[in-house]
Amino acid sequence: MSSEEAFAISWKQLPQRDCWRANDNLAEQDQDTSNVVHRKFNLKQCENPIALQSGGWEYLDHTADVQIHSWGIDMSEAYGAAVVAMSGYMVELGDIPGNLQAEVHIQGHDEQSLLFNLMDECLYVFHTEQFVTKRVIVQSLDTFTWEIKATLQGGSFDSSRHSQGTEVKAITYSNMQIVKKPGSVEAFVIVDI
Repeated sequence: MSSEEAFAISWKQLPQRDCWRANDNLAEQDQDTSNVVHRKFNLKQCENPIALQSGGWEYLDHTADVQIHSWGIDMSEAYGAAVVAMSGYMVELGDIPGNLQAEVHIQGHDEQSLLFNLMDECLYVFHTEQFVTKRVIVQSLDTFTWEIKATLQGGSFDSSRHSQGTEVKAITYSNMQIVKKPGSVEAFVIVDI
């Protein structure tokens, strides 16, 4: 076959795939909901005006992902800063009103799973309720039972008014570190983007 013949070959274009779209008749279908987890998440107006998140954070490059480095004077500040850093990676926090709040109760089996579960819950709430966490106020943090009770303050994300940054798909345990020093705690978390 000569080079001229090779260029004469044409490929048949495949038809466009049908996109699955949610529609009204899905509710009519029989669906097994016995293993569905139902979460209670009640948003209400903020009792106090929103303030800035205590602690701090930065974004570190990582192969195909991003690493969040957060810090504070204790675990509460470092964990709260990690959540707000994740929100800030997904949306421009300055554009989001801080008029809503919600209570969360998170459990884990160690300090890493507690941070993972807190961030995962906030990511879930962002994707399902369009709620952007701008501040985490920890009411209690029990390092014996690994439970955290916190108030999330933030606002609703509206794609028609707010710009969206890079989507965070999941939190990972990969190279997760909690570094405790006298008077400070640092957390390193890789999120899948």
